[in-house]
Amino acid sequence: LDGVDLSPLLAEGNADWPERALCWHYPHYPRQGSRPAGAIRLGRHKLIEHFEDGRVELFDLIADPGERRDLAREKSKLATDLRNQLHRWRKEVGAQMPTPNPDHDPDRPFRDAYWMPNKP
Repeated sequence: LDGVDLSPLLAEGNADWPERALCWHYPHYPRQGSRPAGAIRLGRHKLIEHFEDGRVELFDLIADPGERRDLAREKSKLATDLRNQLHRWRKEVGAQMPTPNPDHDPDRPFRDAYWMPNKP
């Protein structure tokens, strides 16, 4: 079980917490339009790794809470370090990575593929 007791923070409001990374793993195509990706947040920085093409984005969430300025090239060492941490975390938890669908037809509308799987 991965967790931390937050009751001292709630009771005292100023408890001293060690910094730790928060990781996300989302290897799916949901109906609302997002794409498969993983992310890690450590301190003020958040790195997103896109599974389709391996591209990463790095954001400073304090200076840029709207995630509009990608810092991955400017802070390439930090981006590499965070990506490596994300990969280690995925390995530790046994996260399953997406695999190509051999039946995928890019010309077939997503709605038809999702809602009418038996439609030719």
